Amino acid sequence: MGGSVDVIRQHPYTAKASVPDGMIGIGLTMEGIFQNEMIYDLMLESGWRQSAISDIDGWFMLMSISAIICSRVRSTGSVRFMRRGSCSLTLCITVRLVS
Repeated sequence: MGGSVDVIRQHPYTAKASVPDGMIGIGLTMEGIFQNEMIYDLMLESGWRQSAISDIDGWFMLMSISAIICSRVRSTGSVRFMRRGSCSLTLCITVRLVS
């Protein structure tokens, strides 16, 4: 993965804390993240969050599922999937594109 996840996850908050009047914005170059959409989203989301993401693996899982759902809904108009959680609870979700 292009870009260092730990640096991207922590340094924007360190920078915000070091500026008494607040940080104005975050900048990045696509070359610096090697065109990686997940790293791009992580970096841009850090501008809106108050603190670093503690469960980075969970964040990547959620973003992956979101990307799959969006892709399937765009191509087929709907998607249905089931996920079994760690507590043996099965979650069934159906998403449809409404125009």
